[in-house]
Amino acid sequence: MGRDWLRRLSENVLGLYEVRESRPGEGLRLHDLLRPEQPNIWVAERSASKSLVRGDIFGARLVTQDEDMVLSGAIYPFSRDDGLSCRDEILHEMTGVDWHSEFARDLIGGQIRLHWQDTLIAPLPLPELVDASSGEPILGTTDRYRISDRAALAILLAEQPDVNGDGDEGWVRIADLGDGRSRIQASLTLTKKDILEVFCRTRKLADESRIWLEQIAGQTLRHQSRELADPRSPIALEPAAPAAPPDIPPEVMTTIVHDYLRTHYTDWVDEPIPALEYKTPRQAIRSTKGRQAVIELLESYEHLEARRARDQDGQPFDFGFLWEQLGLQRNL
Repeated sequence: MGRDWLRRLSENVLGLYEVRESRPGEGLRLHDLLRPEQPNIWVAERSASKSLVRGDIFGARLVTQDEDMVLSGAIYPFSRDDGLSCRDEILHEMTGVDWHSEFARDLIGGQIRLHWQDTLIAPLPLPELVDASSGEPILGTTDRYRISDRAALAILLAEQPDVNGDGDEGWVRIADLGDGRSRIQASLTLTKKDILEVFCRTRKLADESRIWLEQIAGQTLRHQSRELADPRSPIALEPAAPAAPPDIPPEVMTTIVHDYLRTHYTDWVDEPIPALEYKTPRQAIRSTKGRQAVIELLESYEHLEARRARDQDGQPFDFGFLWEQLGLQRNL
């Protein structure tokens, strides 16, 4: 039995697979990322199918057992970005190589193991966070002003057409982006010690807000200090104390989340996306490369949503309306 198992292990090379369907406790339908023209493969797998969701990527060797295909037991899990990067590098190195050769077998297996080891020993690079409306790097900026006349400041802010709020709850300055869309430009909070704190999500917005504020209310305030907070800094990345779960029925929470996502992605197909080199998805799909980038971006959204739904025991949000608006077909 041992010799027979080793023989069957040698029949298939280590491969890179994407989960296209997961039936917890039953198995997985896998897509071969290195040979996408091959039909999807059903794999009987009780344990991994309970944790993996559609969109997960891992390296594995498939083995025939009785009437089924099964995993050999050695699985190399990847984040989605790392898995796609591994796929691209292997396909590049396999150009002109006989896929059935011993060299191809060693190359593919070696690259999958090497990429997986790199994810274990190398810290994950933190992505640059970019403000969607301006394209500027996100850098939380808080300016503090000493106030000489609280009442006068409140009156001046109340006269501004783009400012909402009051001295008790604070103010927000709204930027009109056109087509009924808007973004918060700055948040202003008045403390008990006659200090006005103005928070902006980028340094550029903070500079613009300082000029605006000093123009309309310069006689009532004096700038004191500025504080910058990088969301990628060690302090910002420290885990927060776990919050108590909200006392909301799961079906109500699902409705709230889905309504929010539906609103958030209403204009997505016509908004510049940093991951698409600041093209809109509708613009990007005009080229073969851009079309593939949009497909992979939508698949990454669906992957994250599938994980959220699994972790929160809810239903995943359906991004189908975005696929339909762009005339794209989901990978099955």
